[in-house]
Amino acid sequence: MSSEKILQRIAAGLAIGIVVLATACDVSSIFGSDCADVGYAAVTVTVRDQLGHGQALGATVTLQDGSYTETHSDQDTLLVYGAMERGGRTYDIHVTKPFYNEVWVRGVRAPRGGCGQPISARTIAVPVVLSLAPNAPPLRSIFLMPNYSPILDRGPSSTFTFATIIDASPGASRAVLWSVTGDTASASFDPATGTLTYRCRPSSGSLDVTATLAALPSLTATQTVRVQGHPVGTGDPPCS
Repeated sequence: MSSEKILQRIAAGLAIGIVVLATACDVSSIFGSDCADVGYAAVTVTVRDQLGHGQALGATVTLQDGSYTETHSDQDTLLVYGAMERGGRTYDIHVTKPFYNEVWVRGVRAPRGGCGQPISARTIAVPVVLSLAPNAPPLRSIFLMPNYSPILDRGPSSTFTFATIIDASPGASRAVLWSVTGDTASASFDPATGTLTYRCRPSSGSLDVTATLAALPSLTATQTVRVQGHPVGTGDPPCS
């Protein structure tokens, strides 16, 4: 038999094998991580108040499955992702937040997951609506978003804008006072927009940006911002 025919038979055999495998699990799953059943949250909890506002920031969400317990906090304004790769189990979900009544959602059965299923078929969405506790104050919390420490540098990273997430009753003042401390020569700050703008400096440093509720100065939120320096005498072009 010629070498050409041998190669043709090998190719045909491989094609048949792929078709057989595809009947059990789609081809995209075979060549990705999908068949390994990893990287998904079996439970997604949405936390809102009675006005529909996201209230996940500052909330504590606990998932219990027998002796197994996991706790999440300060992930997002609305969503909390839990039970990573722990489908097929039943959870009791407990949600607490200062100045709100606690909520239990019991007997939540998470999908089992499996090869070839889309992520949407592996996750159960659990809506939670928080109600204010008696005598809750009109001003309750303030957060800065995004809730991670950014790095200011030249180019696309030369500006960064914070947003304030304020939990307050209708009619309460949401006015914010800003302050910036630390290596203030490394960036300018616009309090009207919450935007930092990079100033190139020879050495690296950091800033702390703080937002304070004007009507209640005890409520503050602070985020650290790292600033990349560009010293002379390195392969990196120095500041001009």
